[in-house]
Amino acid sequence: MYKIECVDGDVSLETPLKSPLTLNEWFWVIKKTYNVKPKFILMKEGDIIRGICFFYISTGILGEKVLRSLKEGFWISSNGLADCFLEEIIKYSEEQSVNEIILSAGLLKYDLSLNEKEKNTLLFHIGDSEESVWGNLRAKTRNSIRKAGKEGITIERGSRFLDDFYKGYSERLLDKEVSFHSKFFFEQMFNKFEENIELIVAIHEGKVIGSIIIIFNEKNAIYAYNGTNIHKPVSPNQLLLWEGVKSCITRGCSVLDLSESSEGSGVYKFKKNFGGIPTPTYYYTKKIKNHKGSFFARLRNKLITLSYDKLTLKNKSKISCWKRKFEVLQ
Repeated sequence: MYKIECVDGDVSLETPLKSPLTLNEWFWVIKKTYNVKPKFILMKEGDIIRGICFFYISTGILGEKVLRSLKEGFWISSNGLADCFLEEIIKYSEEQSVNEIILSAGLLKYDLSLNEKEKNTLLFHIGDSEESVWGNLRAKTRNSIRKAGKEGITIERGSRFLDDFYKGYSERLLDKEVSFHSKFFFEQMFNKFEENIELIVAIHEGKVIGSIIIIFNEKNAIYAYNGTNIHKPVSPNQLLLWEGVKSCITRGCSVLDLSESSEGSGVYKFKKNFGGIPTPTYYYTKKIKNHKGSFFARLRNKLITLSYDKLTLKNKSKISCWKRKFEVLQ
C-alpha cells in the first residue's frame, strides 16, 4: 500500500536524490532569494520512499503558475509506479491552480504519460589519482593548461572573490541577453552550502580574469556557474576546469557534471574536448491549462522587450535579475 505525502522542503530527509542540485540546502537558497517555498511530494511504502518530487511553484511574468522540480529533483523507483505518482502530482497542481508542470529527471529516462524533452549534459569521469586523470587528458588540453601557467595565470580559491565572479558572470550573460541570478542568490549559496561549494578564480597580472563555481556532494560534483568572459591572448578556461577536477579528486568524487550545453555550441565543444562524455538528460512537461495573462502584464512585457536595447548596462542588469525572479531557475 502506497501513501502520498506533501511536506516542506526544509525537513531533514534522507532521499534517493543524489545530485548536488538536490541538496536540502537549496530550500533556503531558493526561499530567501525568490520567496518561494520548495516542497517534497513523496510516494512511500511504509518508511521506504518509492517516488519523490522536490519542487517549487513560481509565478511567471504574465501571471502563469509553474510547478517545477529542482534539476534532477524527480525520481521514481520503477515505471510501474509512474501513473499513480503522476496522478497525485497533477491533482496537487490543479488544487494550486498551476498552469504547467516541468519535471527534471536528470539522467533517468522514464515511460511517462507526459511530453518528454531530451537535453545534453557532459560527464567527466574522475580517475583514482591526479596522475591517471592527467594522463587521460588530450595532449592539446594538457598543453593549454601548461601554457596558462607559463603565461603567469595563477589560481586562488574562496568566497572572498565573489564580487569578481559576479562581475564576469553577469557581463557574460548580459552579452547573451539571458536572465541571471542576483548577487544575493550566490551569497545565500555560500552561506548555506559551506564545505559543499567552491569558487575557483584565475588571476593574471593582479586581476581576476576567470572563475567557476563547483558544487559537491559525497560522490558527485557539478560545474554549476561560470564567471569567465573570453580573454585573448591568455585564456584561463582549461586551467580553471583542471583545478576543478583536482578538487573532485581530493574530495573523492567519481563524476564531475560539466552541465547542460547546446549540442554543437562553442561551450559544448570545449567541454567535450576537455573529456566530457555527452549524456542525455530528461525533462517531462504537461500543460494543465493555458494562461494568456492580463492586459497590463502583457503590455509591461512588450514594453520591456521593445526598450531593452536602449537601456543602460546597469538597467539591463536589473531587468535580467528581475526576469529571473519570475523564472526561478537554479
